[in-house]
Amino acid sequence: MGTQHKLSDGLVNVSANLGTDRDKATATGYVDVAWTDEQLMAMYRNSWLPKAIINYPAEDSVRKWRAWRAGKAEITRIEAAEKRIGLMRAVKRAMIAARMYGGAAIYINVGTSNPEEPLVPGPGVKIKSLVVMSRRTLRAGDIVRDIDSTYLGQPEFYELTSTATGNQTRIHASRLVTFTGAPLPADSDTMVGDVARGWGDSVLQSTIDAIRANDGTIANIASLVFEAKVDVFKFAGFADMLADGHDDAVIKRLRSQATIKGINGAVVLDGEDDYQQKLASFAGIPDVMDRFMLNVSGAAGIPVTRLFGRSAAGLSGSGDGDERTYFDRVNHEQSIELGPSLAVLDECLLFDALGSRNPEIFYEWNPLRQMTETERAKIFIDTANAARAIAGPNSGALVPLDALSESLVNELTEQGVLPGLGDAVAEVGTLSEQYGFVEPVASAQPVGDMAPRPLYVQRKVINFAEIRRHYAAQGVTVADDMHVTVTYSRTPVDWLAMGESYARTVLVAEGGPRVHELFGPDGDTLVLSFASDDLRWRHESMIERGASWDWADYQPHITLAVEWSGDVGTIEPWRGEIQLSPEIFEDLQP
Repeated sequence: MGTQHKLSDGLVNVSANLGTDRDKATATGYVDVAWTDEQLMAMYRNSWLPKAIINYPAEDSVRKWRAWRAGKAEITRIEAAEKRIGLMRAVKRAMIAARMYGGAAIYINVGTSNPEEPLVPGPGVKIKSLVVMSRRTLRAGDIVRDIDSTYLGQPEFYELTSTATGNQTRIHASRLVTFTGAPLPADSDTMVGDVARGWGDSVLQSTIDAIRANDGTIANIASLVFEAKVDVFKFAGFADMLADGHDDAVIKRLRSQATIKGINGAVVLDGEDDYQQKLASFAGIPDVMDRFMLNVSGAAGIPVTRLFGRSAAGLSGSGDGDERTYFDRVNHEQSIELGPSLAVLDECLLFDALGSRNPEIFYEWNPLRQMTETERAKIFIDTANAARAIAGPNSGALVPLDALSESLVNELTEQGVLPGLGDAVAEVGTLSEQYGFVEPVASAQPVGDMAPRPLYVQRKVINFAEIRRHYAAQGVTVADDMHVTVTYSRTPVDWLAMGESYARTVLVAEGGPRVHELFGPDGDTLVLSFASDDLRWRHESMIERGASWDWADYQPHITLAVEWSGDVGTIEPWRGEIQLSPEIFEDLQP
């Protein structure tokens, strides 16, 4: 049994060298290569891939920036302060320097206070400027090991070296917004050199092999292009001619052959000579290039669609999933790295812009991936339909309509489909604040009772408040209920047979004919008559379907006041827009 065991081991080792010191895998290892700042700069300046790997995530981190949640006036002042100090630009430059060298910082210059003292945000703090410094001039101090310190595991002080004088300035960490490039694990400061201690790695440290392999492959493919077609001439006695020193004769013969071929494409040879053409095959090269591109993309953590600016490979690959993952990663870095780094600076910014700190003010990072117009429209339609279903006549009045309206305004504003809607509603007021009623979403007709009945259809005037102010300025007190009658049918009709208007709301544009008239049996009802084809066509449509009308003609009008006495000619008509609500179906009251 022992002999068989030994024979088996011998066969395995002979065929594969497994388990012996000749196993190739035993020689595999990793060597820490320290790239100098000059070498990193050479990569950045002379190859587009290192530059893209360094710049793109930094650019994407600030591309959509952030949205402050506060009052309109407060947001305006905060954003103005950000622009004044160039915050976005400083963050981008600092992130590029950090990714390039492994570390960088933004110095918060608040004036003449001692840079060694902690920076405490508060009233009176004014940011004069932001100064970006890289690891090359800003050296991190000793790592704090005091477990009770808020700076445990990181430097509390940094030293800035002046390149002109060589003088050093000690700066407290609270005055710096630090970035660490590719972060190193905790307690790695004891394993790296003095230059990197307290900082991180350059992002090129772990990607350079993939970059060089890609660039080398592209260079070889470019060389192959020059060898794509090679003409081969075989001359009888060629070697003897060279040996006898007849070089000129050889060159003359080659030139003659090339001239003949260049003139008419034909080749004339001696009977003993031969001519061949060698063509290089490029089949499979695109697949090889794709694999190298994927390798670089994986090493950099940037999808091919973003890094190389090309569509994803594959039968159905759109790259959308890769980009979503990448955008999620950038947003994650914004939340856990960039946001905390900016904490002290942001506090100083708020005191600078507002003079105080409202604890309810905060910000959110804007999403990198923006919705298409189709996606935005679909979200709007789905949200509106959902709200309509909740408020519909069959919903059992689950939610008060004003409350539902406020919630819907907030949702549409958050989705970004109707930007500025919240501010507009706050300015003009809610439905009940504008015209003293809450618009019914659907017909007031009882569900299940479809018997013909008299019908009254009206549209409420939405911009009631501004029209009322117009007439109040002329001493005319208008009625509380401002509406336009569409149908007044004493004849019972099937309400469902009346159909629906193609225009949910009606907008009568400014201008056009506007006339004050006196209606009513006593001629004391003041109305504003105007022209509207939409209302007239809708009225005539209902008449054709069986509705009645007590008057000879239909004239769209708004009732302004009843039992009115005065000179109609002294009143200036309202000539602005008239905004009308959706149709309201009601029982005709006797």
